[in-house]
Amino acid sequence: MWGAAYSIVGNGVTTIRGLITQSAVQDTLSVPRIQPNTDYTVRARCARNAQLVQGTLHIHLYSPSGPINTTGIQLTAAQLTTSYVEYTAQLTTPLATIPSDLVLRVYADGTPNQNGTFYVDGIEIYPTLRPVNASLVRASRVEDPESYDGVNGLLSVAENNGQAIRAAFKLRERLYFVKEHSLFVTQDDGTNEPALWSIAEVSRRVGTPSVRGVAVGEDWAVIAHRSGLFLFWGGAPVKISQEIQPLWNQINWQYGHTLWVTVDPKERRIYVGAPFGAATSPNKVLMLDYRDLDSAEMIASRSPINITYTGRKTATDLSRKWSPWTIAANSCAVLERSDGTAMVAFGGGVPGVGGGAATGKIYRLADGQFSDDGAAIPSYYTTHYFPERQVEQQLELGAHRKLFTYLTMFVEGAGSLALTTFSDATSVPQAQQPLPLSSPPSKDLELPINVSAERVAFQVGTSAVGAWFRLQRFIPSLRVNPWSPVRGMN
Repeated sequence: MWGAAYSIVGNGVTTIRGLITQSAVQDTLSVPRIQPNTDYTVRARCARNAQLVQGTLHIHLYSPSGPINTTGIQLTAAQLTTSYVEYTAQLTTPLATIPSDLVLRVYADGTPNQNGTFYVDGIEIYPTLRPVNASLVRASRVEDPESYDGVNGLLSVAENNGQAIRAAFKLRERLYFVKEHSLFVTQDDGTNEPALWSIAEVSRRVGTPSVRGVAVGEDWAVIAHRSGLFLFWGGAPVKISQEIQPLWNQINWQYGHTLWVTVDPKERRIYVGAPFGAATSPNKVLMLDYRDLDSAEMIASRSPINITYTGRKTATDLSRKWSPWTIAANSCAVLERSDGTAMVAFGGGVPGVGGGAATGKIYRLADGQFSDDGAAIPSYYTTHYFPERQVEQQLELGAHRKLFTYLTMFVEGAGSLALTTFSDATSVPQAQQPLPLSSPPSKDLELPINVSAERVAFQVGTSAVGAWFRLQRFIPSLRVNPWSPVRGMN
């Protein structure tokens, strides 16, 4: 935006002032400008000086042989202001053929008054159905971030792959461009302007649909793609969300452009806000805890569930840990405060917009806060199904029905701990007696139960304002069912 790039000054006598034309057929390299059967729009920044009171500014297409004389942008002195405003108008309806004498004209008529001046800046013509070039990146001049060159400052990123650039990030002195389904890299070569920098493809399967779908962590980046969350640290992107794929598949990708990703390096967490189900804006947050993983390689390789050489499934502490949060937040960022501390802030969204419980407020995470803006925070933990096949064999429990008789656990907290058992499948829940919590606890909590099934999973949780729990030890007692070890028989 150069400012006053073209000035048309009136003299109060001449009807038409400042007429300039340019061929609309092709440029100096014989590349067509106006294509047949294409609707075009024109936009330009226009203004006037304080003395202008008479005249009309025109930016349009004209062909005497056509005959073509489009309306385009047509602004009177009264419609303009002394400050620049961007105006947009249809330049032309689709033309079946392009006349060889078709030109773009810029001029003022209506006899502009003495010293009255029209200002025209930044004229841009584009196909109406493609208002932006989604593969074009504009780069400023070196050490001059407010100066943009329309030739040397343009980087074209895989313009023919049909995808739009959604995000960019810097990693180890390299600049990465993230399109909808692909990833590219470039670097300042120290010699040429950005238009001549080399651009290379990194991945043709990983990208993001959102301008906030990428976040940079500790010398690595995470990218939210339709197929999952990917970790990137310079090589091929690695998927780190396969363990929650059924949940990831519930994201409403029609509104995937609202998705956001944030990394909290202090607490070592990755947050992904997304619209789930029928929501049109992020209504849940997926939190990935990588607290005990010190490198990108460890995050990528430490899945929550590992398969041993003997085929046994095991879970270790040094692994990725996912947790779904029922938080409706349109945005999230790590903010540095005036006292030098940093905090994670969630934007609660606009009430009534997007389908989530949006509040229009900004929230922060606080360790000692056990309610969400006065509402309860539902928290729960679900175990695996007891017993494993290897344990069955070691304890000679057989392969059929067991009787779960007793339960002990070391747990601290506040409020009441709800306990639910799932016999054989999650579709068969059974509520057990709740247990009171204390902090610190004086002993293990104990509960007699009487659950008969081939296998049982347990869920503990709290759902009241101010309630919380921390579980460290969980031991169920079981044996072969003494009355009906096989279903339907004694």
